Amino acid sequence: LLAKKVPVFRDLSEDQINKLVSMLVLRRYNEGAKVFQQGEIGRAFFVISAGEVKVSIDGKLIRTLGKGTCFGERAVLFDEPRSATVEVSSPTAELWSLDHTQFRNVLSKEMREELVKRIQLQDTTVSLKSLRHVRMIGAGSFGSVRLVEHRRTKVRYALKRVRKEDGEIP
Repeated sequence: LLAKKVPVFRDLSEDQINKLVSMLVLRRYNEGAKVFQQGEIGRAFFVISAGEVKVSIDGKLIRTLGKGTCFGERAVLFDEPRSATVEVSSPTAELWSLDHTQFRNVLSKEMREELVKRIQLQDTTVSLKSLRHVRMIGAGSFGSVRLVEHRRTKVRYALKRVRKEDGEIP
């Protein structure tokens, strides 16, 4: 069952999963179809059952999403306009959608926290200056991996630092 494989739904009970599945609506799209446009009001949350979509902000490709991933939570969760445009990039795509009202009804405290965490990780405004070193995680012949923390949000990241010689990786 796809719903159990979606990280945000992992803490739901069997009954909650069954209730959720009964509320999902299957939508089929062809390549190039826009699922939604940046700036639109968010009316649904989506889970990809098959195919791929590309996510772009101001016309710039941000990421590609595939089977088992979800999107659209930000606008539905915070009642704000869509922050990105989502377009089908595979020949076809099957997306399960959940209306914003039903989404809020099924949303547990744990699910909300998971979604907020996901949204924080998608913040594209992180700069090296906004990070502070916490500790070294490991080192190898090509560089090191450090645990860093965003100064404002306190979100932690593993940052790989690669050693270069004359602008090249040795």
